[in-house]
Amino acid sequence: MPRRNTRCLVLTQSLNCWALVMVMALAAAVLFALPVAAQEEAAATLQFSAADADPAEDADTVRLYNEYISIIVNATDENTGRFAVQTTGGDPDRESDNESPLIYMIPGQVPWTSYATVRIDGIDYVFGGKATERAGRAGLTGEQLIAPRVVDGRLIETAYRLGPIDVTQNLSIIRSSTTGLLDTVRIEYRLVNRDERAHNVGFRLVLDTMLGSNDGAPFRVEESAITTDTAFFGDQIPEFWQAFDSLTDPRVTAQGTLRGSDVTTPDRVYFTNWGALADGVWDFDFEPGRDFTRLGEFELDSATALYWDPRPLLPGEERVYVTHYGLGGISISPGQLSIGVTSPSTVTADPDRTVTFPIIAYIQNTGEGDARDVVARLELPRGLRPAGGEALVRRLGNLPSGRTSQVTWRVALDGAVGGELTYTVRVEAINAESNAVSRSVRIVSPAALTITLHEKEGRLRVVDGEWQPVPYKVRARVENTGGADANSVVVSWESPLGLRLAEGDRSVKPIGPLYTGEALEVTWHIEPIRRPNPYFGNLPFSVKGEIAGVEREFRANGFLEIPSLDSELRIEPVRGESELRPGDYLLVRIAARNVRNFYGAEIEVRFDSSALELVGGPLGVDKGRVFVEEAEGQAKVLSWQTPQVVEGPDGTVMVRIRGQRAGASEPVLRLVSDTLATLRLKALKPGDHAIQFGRVRVYDQDGQEVRVMPAHGQVRVVQ
Repeated sequence: MPRRNTRCLVLTQSLNCWALVMVMALAAAVLFALPVAAQEEAAATLQFSAADADPAEDADTVRLYNEYISIIVNATDENTGRFAVQTTGGDPDRESDNESPLIYMIPGQVPWTSYATVRIDGIDYVFGGKATERAGRAGLTGEQLIAPRVVDGRLIETAYRLGPIDVTQNLSIIRSSTTGLLDTVRIEYRLVNRDERAHNVGFRLVLDTMLGSNDGAPFRVEESAITTDTAFFGDQIPEFWQAFDSLTDPRVTAQGTLRGSDVTTPDRVYFTNWGALADGVWDFDFEPGRDFTRLGEFELDSATALYWDPRPLLPGEERVYVTHYGLGGISISPGQLSIGVTSPSTVTADPDRTVTFPIIAYIQNTGEGDARDVVARLELPRGLRPAGGEALVRRLGNLPSGRTSQVTWRVALDGAVGGELTYTVRVEAINAESNAVSRSVRIVSPAALTITLHEKEGRLRVVDGEWQPVPYKVRARVENTGGADANSVVVSWESPLGLRLAEGDRSVKPIGPLYTGEALEVTWHIEPIRRPNPYFGNLPFSVKGEIAGVEREFRANGFLEIPSLDSELRIEPVRGESELRPGDYLLVRIAARNVRNFYGAEIEVRFDSSALELVGGPLGVDKGRVFVEEAEGQAKVLSWQTPQVVEGPDGTVMVRIRGQRAGASEPVLRLVSDTLATLRLKALKPGDHAIQFGRVRVYDQDGQEVRVMPAHGQVRVVQ
């Protein structure tokens, strides 16, 4: 397989490459014969039943998997973030698809053949780490923001900055639209413009499809089996495509979903050979009618490319691209005329519009001669009807031996709002036994979120002049109470007044898929806003939930009571680890706590001169931070008068402190809790020694007095 493994070409100098391939194939057979649990010695079982995540023993890849399917993401320094998809148990009714690749990856290597391109103002970037192989090597790369990681056992996240655009890749496991099982990968890319101007941004995703050992199976789209370069545009793009190697006994059935409530329908879809897409980072060698032989080589190698054409992305704007890829579900009835029928396993009812969906029948003549005058008939139950007057009977003419024909009907819900409906497809021919297959569709209500706050009305306490607890935890339980899975749920916290997130927390939290009946808890850490002014009282906040593809918004509202804080001037001795003894030195801070509209202060502090000594006289008083301003790395001293020290006839020392914020870039501090001055003292004798305020005046820029409460201090000196 020379196109896949350029390292194999290098090794030919010392080892025959074909021998190497045989060794790798043998290793693959041994590996794939083992169950996933045996491959991973210590796979951790997480709290969510949907998927497990590998431990960090294999630093080269990050895996998320369940009993049906596995996502493998490249975590090395090269081709970082590229992914592959493999089955684990696959279809529970078929052993032939166990441990089979759906996206190409050689056993023992890491993913690199599938990749994403972001076109920004005509310049092409490839998502992830530097490309070292053929696929996407011509594209530019960016800066890694988030290395591949499993988030809460629900998705694998990787993020890069490509020029002015931040791109996040999220891969999660969801339910297939046709199997009804958790055997499909939701592939999401979130693009955010971090620049101050708009950019023209487009996106392309290449999937290097593979069905077990078959690398060139036809793509089956509605009534066509595609085996040559083919493109679909706009309204031509189907709801989904499938690929399988045999209708009578398919080893693996793959499905790509291109339309749906959670899917971002591409502008263009191409089916072609992998080599062309590997070499062409955006534009590529496309030749309608050419088969899927790998460009420049001799093997069939099919791939698909999804394009979302460039359009302006405004500053701060986010754009999301989503597609689904995984296993497909087909109900099969073997016979002379073998039938395979597929359709969505669940359909979401909507009272505001007519809901339609496709039913596709694959009919293969497995007899020895031509089947003459083949007729396919769709039989619908009550609750379903043909959409747009479609005929339920289709005449297919003669069907040669071994040939497969495809028929698509589009049907609509006809009053059905819940429950399971079963339809039947019958096939007849003049010279062959008739055959029939039935398949069920479950009609469900839309996904819906119920958000419950653990504390709808919380309250902070005031302890020692400060709010507690800060930060305050907002905990919300988010449950999917609808009838359908929510394939992508995003929750966010917001407040219109007085509250903000604590540093390091983030408002918007993607939590990935939330299955019907599943619930989880999300936590935010919040705190009151202090500047320019704090707000007191019951301050509102909301937790909002959004489901991709659902217009309805889900919300829970709460309140956090913020009590008022007393404005104080405090005398705060700085306590050391050891007790004070005569002859020891100590620091005493004069601090403002929750003082509003602070501009300047005139303060008197007094103490017993026989018990405490101000070291250095006036030089023993240091200006506090409110009278110093940091500007361009330099400390700028504001208006500060040399303190006066006066000893009274009763042995009391009076220290007078004066300062203003004149000359500051922000002269008035709307709310300040900081140091006005620091006194350096020496303990002279044992006892409890008071340090008290005398006259205190705090004022604003207009000279108006600001009301504060003095809080005296005390120093304990032991013998």
